[in-house]
Amino acid sequence: MTINQIPQDHLEKLLDSKRQADRADVTLDELEAESTAFVRSVQQLIEHELRICALDAMKASDAFWQYNIAMRDEAEDQGRVGTRTRIKNNSIQCEWYINTFFNDRNAPADAKKRVLSTYLEKGAGFRYPKSRFQKARHWELNVIERVEDRYELVRMRSQALAKLRRALAEYERLVERSYNA
Repeated sequence: MTINQIPQDHLEKLLDSKRQADRADVTLDELEAESTAFVRSVQQLIEHELRICALDAMKASDAFWQYNIAMRDEAEDQGRVGTRTRIKNNSIQCEWYINTFFNDRNAPADAKKRVLSTYLEKGAGFRYPKSRFQKARHWELNVIERVEDRYELVRMRSQALAKLRRALAEYERLVERSYNA
């Protein structure tokens, strides 16, 4: 069912204290349908916005990786820090990790090095402390700071969406109690 089956202008008329006879024509089933459609619509909007936030974070991650790739040719040392963004359990995760490169014992000497990634702990708050990036190359620190500025805002937005989701779930329970009692 779509939201606003009762047009807004008609709804405004029904709220006039003198329109009791017109209100008698509105059933509880119609009111329940309106409220249920509202809940479903807002749920969809929240899920859509969560993906918009994740896309925002992924664009920041992409900028980090573009810089990292460009610096591989210029810097004598390959960057060690990596990042990724994903949605997990209805929450956005913007994570950082440190890569350690090593030669495989069984591979030829000219073989590509293997990578071991160790994820960094964020700790409390919305951003990683600068101290977590002690192993980063000096040329990585500026871009990490800019990306982490963006991630911080995305994490805050994700938390706000989680609060909206919880409030909407409470509202949905109240709607169910209102019409299924």
